[in-house]
Amino acid sequence: MGRESRGWILVLLLIAASLIAVGCGDDDEDAGSAEPSAEAPEAPAEPAAPTQKEYTAEADQICKQASPRIQKLVEAIDSDSSEFESGTSLEAQSASAKAVSDLFEELADAREATTKDLEQLEAPDEGPPTEYLKSRKAASKAMRDTAKAWGALADEVTQEVADAAGASQLKHKQLLDDSEKIAKRYGFKVCSQPTK
Repeated sequence: MGRESRGWILVLLLIAASLIAVGCGDDDEDAGSAEPSAEAPEAPAEPAAPTQKEYTAEADQICKQASPRIQKLVEAIDSDSSEFESGTSLEAQSASAKAVSDLFEELADAREATTKDLEQLEAPDEGPPTEYLKSRKAASKAMRDTAKAWGALADEVTQEVADAAGASQLKHKQLLDDSEKIAKRYGFKVCSQPTK
């Protein structure tokens, strides 16, 4: 080999050595280019859905918080209904009917708000209380219908309109009773209590 060939070989060896030295640099400089390790970090486990017992306990807390307001509205409805029945004038009966109508609207609002809160809860493994939530919505709709019937009674105090309001109120009461029975079957304690 000639001197010139040895020079080229030396240059190639130096280049190869420098490339190897660059490839063996500090690992911190280019951590992203390293191959992933065999052990990938585990993804965090999803939290388990609540049990039916945990779900009903949380739902009962929601019903318990709403109960005082609902109870107060029911008592006011009873009071104003009695005033309507004992009204001494059409004007007094009309005012009482209007008050009952407004109270039924408030009661429907309170019940719907509670239902929405219940719907926001994470469903248990056994499944959500779909039948119960539907029954609550049906009872709330009946409350709104009862509010309209009492509103019509406020506009026109006649026996026919009073009978319609009474029929609407009976339907609402039956739907509430049905809802409470469904709640009891599902395992609710507070949500299944009748509204007095």
